[in-house]
Amino acid sequence: MPARAESCRLRVDGFSLVELLVALAVFAMAALALLNLAGQSVRSAAHAEQRTLAGIVADTLAAEAMLVDVQALMAPAEGQRAGADTAWHWRRQARAIDGQLLQVDIQVAADAGGSSITVADTGIGIAPEHQGRVFERFYRVDKSHSKASGG
Repeated sequence: MPARAESCRLRVDGFSLVELLVALAVFAMAALALLNLAGQSVRSAAHAEQRTLAGIVADTLAAEAMLVDVQALMAPAEGQRAGADTAWHWRRQARAIDGQLLQVDIQVAADAGGSSITVADTGIGIAPEHQGRVFERFYRVDKSHSKASGG
């Protein structure tokens, strides 16, 4: 009898075909998830880069708007600006808010119908006598914060 019992025993030397197929399916799903994650990361980086470049264009337009006469600034304007190998479409609109406050909205988008970034400035702008010194280093309109006065 012992010889017959031994012949009925199964030898287990490895994995069955079903176990191998399940392991392969799990590995394939993990690999696809990692590829999807890598693709999403690349898309997010490209979107962040585009928003950063649009922000730079919007900041430049906002600085230029501070130098424009208030009456000319009140008229809506739009145009294109080239930068970073992209034609940026922009739109500027200004409106009076309260007394001397003026809100300037600037929208910038890489394509005319695409997503845009908006920069709003509600400051009073730069007085005409100081506009020529905007790019002068360390120039201050308000002298009360200078080192000489302890500020």
